[in-house]
Amino acid sequence: MISKDFLREKTPPFKKLAHFEQRWFDSHKIETRFATIVKQFNIERRLAVLGNGESIEFTKACLAMGSRSARPPVAGAGLGNVIYLRSLRDALALREMAGVEKTVMVVGGGLLACEVAASLRQLKVKVDQKNTEVRARNGFLVTNTTMNPELTRIADIGFALTSPFGATGIPVVMRWQEAKPEEMKKLDAKNGEKKDPNKKAVGFALHMPGEALTVEGTRNQLDVDFVALATAAAAKDGTAADEIKQTLKGSLSAENVAKLRGHGMSYSNVFELAPGKYQVRFVVRDNLNGRIGSLSAPLTVN
Repeated sequence: MISKDFLREKTPPFKKLAHFEQRWFDSHKIETRFATIVKQFNIERRLAVLGNGESIEFTKACLAMGSRSARPPVAGAGLGNVIYLRSLRDALALREMAGVEKTVMVVGGGLLACEVAASLRQLKVKVDQKNTEVRARNGFLVTNTTMNPELTRIADIGFALTSPFGATGIPVVMRWQEAKPEEMKKLDAKNGEKKDPNKKAVGFALHMPGEALTVEGTRNQLDVDFVALATAAAAKDGTAADEIKQTLKGSLSAENVAKLRGHGMSYSNVFELAPGKYQVRFVVRDNLNGRIGSLSAPLTVN
């Protein structure tokens, strides 16, 4: 709707957009719960558990989760003249842009992109260019990586570690801190007699909001990767001075799920680095939904 008539007509046909008032639902005997979180399904007992703890019985359930635009990790993807058509607001912005811009590039070749391109052509906006060609994705992204979750995980983390841009699928906040006693014990146990006296322990902590992480199934499963890579600023070949990889995976109690949702999740660890300047990359991946958060931070070890 928003890719065709809404763009093409001189006056936006707001009345044609699906919108129902509460009395419509009441007259059709439909009970509504807007802005309500469903945190768990009990398939055996046919119960949906809401965020406030209330349980609702159901005979059949339809999961209509909607979708989000895939924002490519390239420079300029977040600029004001880049529009991702998903909402009425996006369509209004595109209409306004079509009135002032002479040329628009449409990225994507799916049904929605083709409808938008056709609508823009009717509005006399140029959507083609001389000496350019349409490029199709080979195999529609069906590769060994996409068919193998483990390869996908490795590829995702590898890309996030080397990308000059930060991934925002999981919001991540980082701070430097002193190494905790239990972390120092683990570090000493790992090094044994091979401990380098010139290296120093540098602690860090990451924090993620609870709603950004997936807790799945009746056993409240959690599966999160943490990767931290410290590279010396003078290292031209990008060789890591220290690297930390850890996966936190398991089932959470109901009490811990409540703590996660209320206070978020924290992760801490320790680098062992010689004096110098470093660039540190942090990556967090939720292996249950594939979302990634990443950030970089400079570090000076005296």
